[in-house]
Amino acid sequence: MARLHRALVSLLLLATSLPCGAALVINECLPDPEGPDAGREFVEILNTSDEAVSIADVSLEFANGADGVWQLRWSGEAGALLGPGERLLVVDRGWTGTTESTHEVALGLQNGPDAIRLVRGSEVLDLLGYGHGLDLHLTETAAATVRPGLALARRPDGYDTGNNRNDFRATTPTPGKVNFSQWSLAVKSFLCEPPSLPSAHRPVLATVELRNSGWADWPAGSIQCLVDGGLYEAAWPGCQADSSRTVEWLVTPTTAGVHEVSLAVTADGAAPDWSAVAGRCQVGPGHLVVQEVMAAPADTQGEWIEVQALRALDLDTYSLRDADGDWRRLPSLSMAGGDRLVLAQDAAALLMREERASAGQSCRLQTAQVLELSGWPSLNNSAPADRQWADRVMLADSVGTVVDHVTLGGDVYGVPAGRSWERAAVGPADPSGWNWAVSRALAGGTPGCPNSILIPTSGISGSLDPVPRVLDPAAGVAVIHVRASVPPSAGRWRVEIYDLWGAAVRTWSGDDLGGGIRDLPWSGEDDRGRALPAGGYVVLLVTSDEAGRTLDRQRVLVVVR
Repeated sequence: MARLHRALVSLLLLATSLPCGAALVINECLPDPEGPDAGREFVEILNTSDEAVSIADVSLEFANGADGVWQLRWSGEAGALLGPGERLLVVDRGWTGTTESTHEVALGLQNGPDAIRLVRGSEVLDLLGYGHGLDLHLTETAAATVRPGLALARRPDGYDTGNNRNDFRATTPTPGKVNFSQWSLAVKSFLCEPPSLPSAHRPVLATVELRNSGWADWPAGSIQCLVDGGLYEAAWPGCQADSSRTVEWLVTPTTAGVHEVSLAVTADGAAPDWSAVAGRCQVGPGHLVVQEVMAAPADTQGEWIEVQALRALDLDTYSLRDADGDWRRLPSLSMAGGDRLVLAQDAAALLMREERASAGQSCRLQTAQVLELSGWPSLNNSAPADRQWADRVMLADSVGTVVDHVTLGGDVYGVPAGRSWERAAVGPADPSGWNWAVSRALAGGTPGCPNSILIPTSGISGSLDPVPRVLDPAAGVAVIHVRASVPPSAGRWRVEIYDLWGAAVRTWSGDDLGGGIRDLPWSGEDDRGRALPAGGYVVLLVTSDEAGRTLDRQRVLVVVR
């Protein structure tokens, strides 16, 4: 009898030495799962202390916000303990989750406004109210906001200020696991400017927005960017909890292809090192390119965009968008290398118009070359207030890499009414990347046919085409683009501007990049940057071979007002 008495005393002392529930909190719950509620609802209870807690006689109760009557959902067993930092998971019957449940009951939570609480006898250990319009006596200070398919979770685990709205966040359910990491860095957005490069050895600005969704500030340190074997390093100022940090890198890929832009962050504090592929940048032509764009049709043909496959491909692995729209997947179609396809706003109207306009021409648009694109992007013809160009047409592959683009407007050409914007060459047409120009076709465009401004691939003759040919700042024409087409046979070239008395006033000495179009902007100044007087000027293009022998001369008269 004495032995039994001593045993009972020992058990009593043990029970009174354990915390009796104050350290228990409702850490996470899912009242409104995605799809049917049955077998998906759960409540996670956390012991926030560093000691084991008795959960004997602890109960989980639910109250419908309509009547506020508390109903029992679960009770702890006699002698049951919850270890320090341990989680107890109460789930609905027929549990379909992958996490092993601790207790399976008829949970029957509702979608709000409702409440759940932990109690021991008459003592309320914790209370969570959720949903708009909940009575204040069913919540701590203010009800948490519930969203379909998302759990309500404390951030960080166990965080309790006595205000449900502040303490709980709507997030992806994590039953039986940590709600939020202390540090959690991820790529939120990635942009290249320009979105794609015509060739290597050209700079591109890579802009990456990083998001720290952890509950602790990410410490300062260093950040590295790796692109095409080039390593770029800078100081990392850190990133506050639940906020974003934008980083920019001006990089110069040295080879053609699709290049990953990788980032690595090394923190000075306790945060772990982090690395990820931020995005990808296309250098040189991809497998699908934009060849021609009609953004401002002068008649009923509607807008259209011509694309060309440079190798066999499936069109539906690509998407298209303009600067202000969303990505839209292209239709299902197999294309052979060299095939041209016209994506049209109105296929019937375009075919009817082209049948009339191309009568007697050697190349005519065929019905099989036209696809009407649903959800047409509606291209801008003038620049909005927040940018210097009107619009952009972009193509992306199946993983979101922009493989080609063309920018519309934003220079002396603008968006020409009734004429398409044609590509002069696939790849590096000239050192500045200027390989687009207004169509010279009589019909205003060449849908489904070779472009009218293709760079010559043979011969010794160059061409000179200043646009416009009258410089008139008072009328808003402040720049003439001197477009010089250099034949492939030319090893050297130069462009000179002379006044009518034969004096050279401006000279471009050329380069060694071979044949192609050179775009030379001229605003009416001489070689010293001084404004020239009004009058006529002769623009001269001279091409020569490697030995310096002149191959060709081209002259055009321009006017400065």
